[in-house]
Amino acid sequence: MRSAALALSAAATSLLPTLAVPAMAATDGRPLWEAGVGGGGGWLPHYPASDEGGFRGLAAPYVIYRGEIFRVGDDGIARSRVVNTSLFELDISLDGSFDAESDENDARRGMPDLDFLAEIGPQLVLKLHRSEREELDVALQVRAAFSTDFSSLDDRGFVYQLRASYETRGLFGGDVGLVLSGGPIFATERLHDYFYQVDSGFAAPGRPAFDAQGGYVGTEAFLGTYYALSEQLTLYAGAQLGLYAGAENADSPLFREDFTAGVLAGFTWSFWRSERRARD
Repeated sequence: MRSAALALSAAATSLLPTLAVPAMAATDGRPLWEAGVGGGGGWLPHYPASDEGGFRGLAAPYVIYRGEIFRVGDDGIARSRVVNTSLFELDISLDGSFDAESDENDARRGMPDLDFLAEIGPQLVLKLHRSEREELDVALQVRAAFSTDFSSLDDRGFVYQLRASYETRGLFGGDVGLVLSGGPIFATERLHDYFYQVDSGFAAPGRPAFDAQGGYVGTEAFLGTYYALSEQLTLYAGAQLGLYAGAENADSPLFREDFTAGVLAGFTWSFWRSERRARD
């Protein structure tokens, strides 16, 4: 659900917005294996349509593998490509997002915490445009969602997203790139329950009981940039926008804002790359 925060991601930081490779960067000719250290953080809303958020940060080692079928840390945490042609790609991918403590959020105070979310499922990517400097894709994603506090795993239904992604590379002498992605998100009732339902036992003044329904979540967009200081060191920055007007559960007392924004920044330092090249 907060997957826009993962648009600048690398495998090392798992459930944090990872910062190793631009999401749409071409992989042909790049190292098959790569290892390094990535770090970063920023301010993000606690959940979709929340009027509060917090700072999250992490630094960790990462490993990237750019295989023809299975990939780690390349356009997401992990993915397995079932079909890959010059026109489209069908793969199975995994993504995730942060947790949030309810005691840090006035609207949810006294309610259960929001755990880490993991999403897994197929996506169909249509390759609309490819050139040396630009890429334009449209992806249809269907993912099963699960929440975990690392002691148990809970089913949170399904997420459906239509996402357009555009990248341009080689700006300002070849060291700068821009990435823009976004699209509408829909989810089944279980995930809406997770974010917006208020059971009678958690009703309070200003927070009446509310029965959430499945449907339209909102539209999320991400704008990011990266700057390669050298072959090994790259800097990243980005902004996440959420547009939730017209959402299915806009009447929930936990639905607080039609528009939200978050910011991210980070770096990656690649200290080892294999001589063997990836093939895309």
